[in-house]
Amino acid sequence: VLASTNAGMSWVKVVNAPAYYVEKILWADPYWILSGPAESSAFDTLKKQWISLGKSPYHNVCLVGDRIYGVGGRGQIGFISLSQIQQLFLSKE
Repeated sequence: VLASTNAGMSWVKVVNAPAYYVEKILWADPYWILSGPAESSAFDTLKKQWISLGKSPYHNVCLVGDRIYGVGGRGQIGFISLSQIQQLFLSKE
């Protein structure tokens, strides 16, 4: 995973980023949500910490209200709320 702070003129590798193939990146303030066919993760921008959201094979994710919906192969659909993600980060402390 790479990040830019100058509109893409230069890029740096994100420290401790997940090492799986990512198909979708979603901003859900204050989290970055990464999703791919093997796993999904969240990055807390305030704590500068990653957490796995599980081995969920979602090819696309979208934010609707307080929920992040994932869509995978063969009609798989799932969701997680921002408050559930917050609880996952709190349980890691």
